Amino acid sequence: MKFFAYLLTIVICFIFILKYDIISQDYPVRSGSIIFLEKKCNSCHSVKTQAIECDDTTNKSITDLSTIGDSLESEIIKDYLKKKVKINNKKHPVAFKGKKDDFDTLCNWLHNLSSVLY
Repeated sequence: MKFFAYLLTIVICFIFILKYDIISQDYPVRSGSIIFLEKKCNSCHSVKTQAIECDDTTNKSITDLSTIGDSLESEIIKDYLKKKVKINNKKHPVAFKGKKDDFDTLCNWLHNLSSVLY
């Protein structure tokens, strides 16, 4: 009898999860570092504080973004990656292409890269 009560509880919980979409299609949450690597940002940039090295070892002008959040706000990063603004008189060579959620996650992650330890 206890077995059937236990089984019934599991079935009801499962139905509840499916009915109310508790398990969302958007999970797992994608991190900024994953998006950074997927979009191949590391072909020109490194983030040494996150153990991300630039793939192009012949590139002499590798930009390390480990502390980019110290100098740029998230909105400036977004505009730069969309080629709307210049930094040091240059637009970003490649405009970001992808989902808005990924773009926001990446920009927020970049903004949080800082020399300040929390």
